[in-house]
Amino acid sequence: MRKLILLTILLAQASYSFAQISYEKNFNTALKKAAETKRPVFLNIGPISKSTVKSAINSKEVVQFYNKNFVNYAVSFPDSEAAAFMRKYQLKMLPAYIFLDANGTLIAKGAKSSSASKHYLDLANQALNKHSSGSSLADYEEKYKTGNLSKDLLKEYISARQQLGLSDNAKLIDEYVDFLTIGAFNDYNEVLFVLRAGPFAYGKAYKLAYTNRKIVDSIYKTLSLRERIDLNNCIIKNTQDEAVATKNSTLANSLSNYVRGTYSKNYTAANKQATYLLLNYYKAVKDTNNYYRQAQYYYDQYYMKITADSIQKVTKKLQDKKDSVTIASKERVAAIEKKYPVTATRTTYTYTSLSYNTDPAKSLAMILNNAAWDFYMLGTRNINYLTKALLWSKRALELSPTAEYYDTMAHIFYRMQLYDEALLNQSKAIELAGKQKNAKDRLVRFKAAAEKMKQRQL
Repeated sequence: MRKLILLTILLAQASYSFAQISYEKNFNTALKKAAETKRPVFLNIGPISKSTVKSAINSKEVVQFYNKNFVNYAVSFPDSEAAAFMRKYQLKMLPAYIFLDANGTLIAKGAKSSSASKHYLDLANQALNKHSSGSSLADYEEKYKTGNLSKDLLKEYISARQQLGLSDNAKLIDEYVDFLTIGAFNDYNEVLFVLRAGPFAYGKAYKLAYTNRKIVDSIYKTLSLRERIDLNNCIIKNTQDEAVATKNSTLANSLSNYVRGTYSKNYTAANKQATYLLLNYYKAVKDTNNYYRQAQYYYDQYYMKITADSIQKVTKKLQDKKDSVTIASKERVAAIEKKYPVTATRTTYTYTSLSYNTDPAKSLAMILNNAAWDFYMLGTRNINYLTKALLWSKRALELSPTAEYYDTMAHIFYRMQLYDEALLNQSKAIELAGKQKNAKDRLVRFKAAAEKMKQRQL
């Protein structure tokens, strides 16, 4: 009898351990089912690597609640679909927990994996309450589409988007300021609201906000450094996106001037960033003549001049900073553990921030390789441009000899009709890729390119 009871307990524990949210096979199926059942969609975007913290998302109560109240779909980064979701919903951390209506409109979102079931249940209830409140983003979008606009409606709509981390509100703020009088820009909070919406640089809303320069100056003195950076970045991104979408070179140049003004007396950094934005604009609108001309100056001026000594200094500085942060983090953890012993219930959170490689040498190599590859992909056959790309490619390989960078150099040599050198470098790319884990797809691609090079069919 005891053995039977023990077996029952073990089976119950196994069932709890393997409880899992039921996910649909694809996103379109999830949206269709959400429309049919009138339930929101829960979109689980997983991190790049598994967390060391045990997540409570598969606890029995969370699984039951999510399966009952949501249509669920999961995808993991860096899958291309996950990347598309992250761009659309402007996500910066993983894992990301997104709640949508049947049209794919954002209801609520959260991040951080947690060891507490309450974390996931609170997120879910927040989404359900918002969905049924009549004041969700979808509700505001429907009201906006009717065309019966007002100052209050636009302010609430913009605020709702901002609360969900959606910063592309430049067109909405241009509509909003039409309902304001000039006197309204004597109000600190009104001017701050306009600037935080990310108006187009030197656009209508931006110019109206700056009619009271005293208040604008006060805002920039009052806000924290992080807030000022976020405000400027929002204006920059919205303006850049609009310039590209409309192929508006005047707007792109206005943005370049705006960026120069955001730097105090660091003229080198200001010119570098302003040039970079123009370069991105030319590339995006396929203005190749201006792109090739601007790119040569940009990469030679700001990257090819970086010496080995300067790289070592930056590397040491970053390592010292990393060590300092690690020590501080360990001290905080030790303090928490002392205050809340491991015997007590303590919720643990974890997340992965989306960031680029912080190794200066590898970062520089990646930048120069990408620049060389861009010249190749844009199709130039100008020997001067190809020679420039070859120099960047060579420098990238000196800093970080990887399979991908040898592949880039091989393609440039091929375009220059230096076929033996092309095959030699492509063979090196194949050799290095063969030694890498999870490089099967790259190896197939490199071998296919080598065969085309041999046949003169690339």
